[in-house]
Amino acid sequence: MEPRWRTSSHSAKYNCVQCTTGLWSGGHGNHTIAIRDSQNPDLGRIHTPAHEWIRFLAAIRHDEL
Repeated sequence: MEPRWRTSSHSAKYNCVQCTTGLWSGGHGNHTIAIRDSQNPDLGRIHTPAHEWIRFLAAIRHDEL
């Protein structure tokens, strides 16, 4: 089953990334987030643990980057 991809409402017309949740990694019950370029979705994906993605988004929201 292909994951459902989400595009941020803050993305520009040609400058978008997409992410998907609900992926599992390693059989340890760890959620993984996949990230890809919305204009070139077949070029690959970056996978990161969900807790790291949440920390990254929080840093953006609080202008810590």
